[in-house]
Amino acid sequence: MKKLIVNGIWLLTCVLAVSGSAYTKTIVELKSGMRIKTSGFSSSWNIPNRGTCVDAKKDRWRLTACFYDKAFDNAAHAEGFLQYGSLSQENKEMVGEDLPDNALVYVSGNWTYPTHNIEIGDFDVYEADRVLCHDDPPSGPDQGDDCYFSAARYKPTGSSSIATFISTRYLKSGDQSKQILWIREFIRSIKFLPQSH
Repeated sequence: MKKLIVNGIWLLTCVLAVSGSAYTKTIVELKSGMRIKTSGFSSSWNIPNRGTCVDAKKDRWRLTACFYDKAFDNAAHAEGFLQYGSLSQENKEMVGEDLPDNALVYVSGNWTYPTHNIEIGDFDVYEADRVLCHDDPPSGPDQGDDCYFSAARYKPTGSSSIATFISTRYLKSGDQSKQILWIREFIRSIKFLPQSH
């Protein structure tokens, strides 16, 4: 009986290991044929006339990453990342600080948020990490609102025009700084591979 239980536990462990590895994919292919390698994602889908998005997770953390076959500036504008200099005076005041005209801000609804520009791996990243946040989200103790948005520009010159955007929710009971570090690790893992033929 003891041997049967041990064998059953071993079999269950093997099944979980196989199903777990099959559940996580690492390469997404865009309609243009461009292939993008990431640290892993669970599902992907296409947005007509825009690009391909993936969902990634670690424990209870989740993020959505979208890759667009467009020049960064055009795609960023469509995703709500605008240059500070293009804002109305009212929206500039909403940012709460004076920024250079070419600095990116994130616009959501009637609100405008500053971004932090940092380098992560091969990317210049513009993070808006305090967007539409609520201390007591109505959807449950472990859920939150989309509070983090970032736009990542690929730095190497002569590279393909791929724009990357990340969004996620903060967990009410989680450590947001650790969650942001995980998001940055995901961005750092992104690599553009040769097109398939």
